[in-house]
Amino acid sequence: AGVTRSNIRQIAGERLRSMGGSRCVCIRCREAGHAALHGLEPEKIELTHESYEACGGTEHFLSFEDVKQNILIGFLRLRFPDSPHRAELAGAALVRELVVYGGMVAIGNTPRRDQWQHRGYGVKLLAAAENLARENGFGRVAVTSGIGVREYYRRHGYARCGAYMVKRF
Repeated sequence: AGVTRSNIRQIAGERLRSMGGSRCVCIRCREAGHAALHGLEPEKIELTHESYEACGGTEHFLSFEDVKQNILIGFLRLRFPDSPHRAELAGAALVRELVVYGGMVAIGNTPRRDQWQHRGYGVKLLAAAENLARENGFGRVAVTSGIGVREYYRRHGYARCGAYMVKRF
């Protein structure tokens, strides 16, 4: 019982290469930090948007990435629910996850070249999500937020509403 190998990502990558030279393109393997381990650095970073239907709603995957090299800087998962499961979500689009990769950078410090936090990508992803929600008729955005990042959302116009941080338009 228990884990017998702790380097599954490495093993999977080796297996993919042995089967024809493919590179894993899962989110974890596309992270900027993992790309740097292989000598790749993002050059042309752009905002991308993919959407798809899932579980009674529409999911939107917004990301900043180097499309040519398939390197992911950060992403935001936004859901437009057909019928929300909680009262406080009525009329709201839901930010399910917001991630900017790289080592943690203390607030007020300048990020190193290999650190992507505090360069504005999170704020731009949040603004893009809010605009998308507004354009699609939602009156507010609700964020599933941990206690440690509530202040971040407060600084961007969000307030507590039940278990969520909510911004009204």
